[in-house]
Amino acid sequence: MKFNWYRLMLMNNKRLCFSHIRQSHTHDASLPMKKLNIISYTPVRYRNTIISKIETIVTTCGGYVDDFNFFSDLAVSLRILGIRQPDTLTQLYQRLKLDTEELQLDDQTINVLNSCSSSTDRYSLFILFQILFIDAKGDLRQSVPAVNS
Repeated sequence: MKFNWYRLMLMNNKRLCFSHIRQSHTHDASLPMKKLNIISYTPVRYRNTIISKIETIVTTCGGYVDDFNFFSDLAVSLRILGIRQPDTLTQLYQRLKLDTEELQLDDQTINVLNSCSSSTDRYSLFILFQILFIDAKGDLRQSVPAVNS
C-alpha cells in the first residue's frame, strides 16, 4: 500500500518525505530512527572470527548487516539496521560483552550503550559499527605463487 503511494508521488513529480521511507523500511512506522556509532578494537588475527561473531549476534537480535567497507587490513565498517531500542539494543550490548572476548569497545561507546540500555525511549537504530585492527600493517595484499605452464 505504501509503495503505491510513493510511486504515485514520484509519477506526479512531488517531493518525498525520506523519513517516511526510512521508517517504513523498519516495518514500524511509529518509531523514529536514530544513529549510533560503535567503535571497537581487536588484534588483526581475529578479523574473520570477530566479523562472523558480530554478524551472528546482530542476526540473533533481529537486525542485519546492510553494508560493510574494508579499509585495507586496518579497519572495517559495518552498517547495521533492524535493531530497536530498548528491546534488541540491550540484547545486542549484552551479547557483545559476553560473546566477543577479543573485541574491546571504546570508552565513549560503552558510556553511550550504558545510557541507551537504561533508557526507556523507543526508537529504531541506524548503527555504524567500526572495528579497528590494532596490529595491522595497512596492506591487505596476499602473495600468489606464479603458475608455470
